[in-house]
Amino acid sequence: MRPIIVLVFCCLAILTIQQTVSLNFAPKADAYYRLTTLWQGTGKSLDVVVDGINNKLQLYNTGAYSGQYWKFASLGNGYYRITNAWQGDGKSIDIINDGINNKLQLANTGSFSGQYWKITPLTDGYYRLTTNWLNESKSLDVVNDGINNKVQMATSGVYSGQYWKFEEIIPSTLPKFLPDSNKFYRFTNMWSSTAGKSLDVVVDGVNEQLQLYNSGDYSGQYWKFIPLGNDYYRITNAWRGDGKSIDVINDGVNNKLKLANTGAFTGQMWKVTNLGNGYFRFNTFWLGDERSLDVINDGVNNRVQLAVTGNYLGQNWKID
Repeated sequence: MRPIIVLVFCCLAILTIQQTVSLNFAPKADAYYRLTTLWQGTGKSLDVVVDGINNKLQLYNTGAYSGQYWKFASLGNGYYRITNAWQGDGKSIDIINDGINNKLQLANTGSFSGQYWKITPLTDGYYRLTTNWLNESKSLDVVNDGINNKVQMATSGVYSGQYWKFEEIIPSTLPKFLPDSNKFYRFTNMWSSTAGKSLDVVVDGVNEQLQLYNSGDYSGQYWKFIPLGNDYYRITNAWRGDGKSIDVINDGVNNKLKLANTGAFTGQMWKVTNLGNGYFRFNTFWLGDERSLDVINDGVNNRVQLAVTGNYLGQNWKID
């Protein structure tokens, strides 16, 4: 081994790495991978920006988010398509063709050279990512702007923001949630402040707001799961019927919930993740794993919202 000097882009500091040649990357067709950089470390992963459009890329705090799970599909001649567990195979990492050609997005999958990615071994388990379109002169890099979470295509060089590591993600060993679509369920919460309360519909004449209310034999507390495919479900109510589904209000803040007219809306597509010990997390296809059904901590503690996913008791739901 011999040391090589790696210059960090726009910085005065230099980084010394003991050189060991990486093996060729041979991704498994049925596996997902986490992508991190040498510069930002394993605490920041390539992710999708949750903004309702959900096509921009960023580095975000590493977590169990489907927007951080990436799949590589071989296209032949050493090129791969890169797709995402959250957005599915219909969206691929691509370069925006705007004349500057350095910005990235998730775009409709197609036979475009900006979606053909080459993976070149570097050192110590790191790899360079380039495209067929821009060739090896431009590499996937992290923008050095002080925030250091945006990605771009930049001139290839020995920069730690261009050194990418791929970590295979081991699927959860917890069993999937498999509800009976002909059965109704009660939703209660782990947080002690909500003890004795169930998710219910507010009776106010409009009858579309959600709350936690004293558990009882009320049809507004009886919830049904209708499968939509790919482990997503529509959630409807015995009282309001299948014509009303739990949805996210599209108001720019996008954290409030209501029963809305049932339709083909991603805010009505719910994923239920087993957290163990009889509890589950609720996320939507629209806002991804980074926003979870939670109880608002306001002293009353009976209102619900979508909040940033975290290790919070109010995001742990029991389904009985």
